[in-house]
Amino acid sequence: MENEKTGGHIEKSEHQKEMEAEEKDRKAYGRFWIWDGYFNERNKEAWLETAEDLKNVNDMVIQDIEDSILL
Repeated sequence: MENEKTGGHIEKSEHQKEMEAEEKDRKAYGRFWIWDGYFNERNKEAWLETAEDLKNVNDMVIQDIEDSILL
């Protein structure tokens, strides 16, 4: 929809914004998967929140975690 807030441009829907963000992440980090059936559905929100938190971890922290696993 055109409005004054967007300077006359068509505003993207939330779904379009989410899809663009997902595509950006996919290009930056490669493919990803969803663990269907991997965890109990009662804990789904906790798993999703944890995954969301982990995706923003500093690259050096990720390297430290990988090193720790390999040792």
